[in-house]
Amino acid sequence: MIRTIYYEASNVYILDQNQLPGRLEYEAITDHNAMAHAIMSLKVRGAPLIGVAAAFGLALAVRNFGGLQAKLESYYSQAELVLSRTRPTAVNLFWAIARMRRIFDSFKQDELGFLAEMMMGEALEMCAEDVAVNKRLGYHGQELLPAGARILTHCNAGALATCGYGTALGVVRALNEQHKLEQVWACETRPILQGARLTVWELMQDNIPVTLITDSMAGQLMQKSYIDAVVVG
Repeated sequence: MIRTIYYEASNVYILDQNQLPGRLEYEAITDHNAMAHAIMSLKVRGAPLIGVAAAFGLALAVRNFGGLQAKLESYYSQAELVLSRTRPTAVNLFWAIARMRRIFDSFKQDELGFLAEMMMGEALEMCAEDVAVNKRLGYHGQELLPAGARILTHCNAGALATCGYGTALGVVRALNEQHKLEQVWACETRPILQGARLTVWELMQDNIPVTLITDSMAGQLMQKSYIDAVVVG
């Protein structure tokens, strides 16, 4: 499974999606400002992944705090503000910030090291939960589709947009695992080409049959009855 974000040796690592498909490159993120920049610059993208990335950013903010206890609340609130401004349209971002705030409020009177440990633990749990939810979604989604399914997808809602497995492409993966998938048609997705750069690359890593098409070809394929379902989101 493609790893988009992980924690190792006291650092959070992200897959820099701007380098795909040419290079598979991970970047160490050491503070919340660097995480905010990664989200704004599309190194990290996709609502589920953005939410978890923000959670890791807040955990790093607490870990890096070196001031007086009396200043912790205002410092943390500023970190929340920085991350909340990265992608105002991503619902998962604000869900993650709210969830991390509950952990912060529950343990902010404790020793800082313990608070930091609880925050990082929550971010890791959110990451694991995301993969589990995606797999359940994929399994239920594939049950609705016939054997020999030919799927059209747009943009990238796969492992690269989540902590792993994917939402729309989670359904595709589940179909493939059940030997029910015949073909995926991936729209290029102008202007940033997430379909061409990311979806096609991602599916090729798992040896899933995929063909890249221009966005304007989708209607022709539907007219010719080459598509059984459109899976997006």
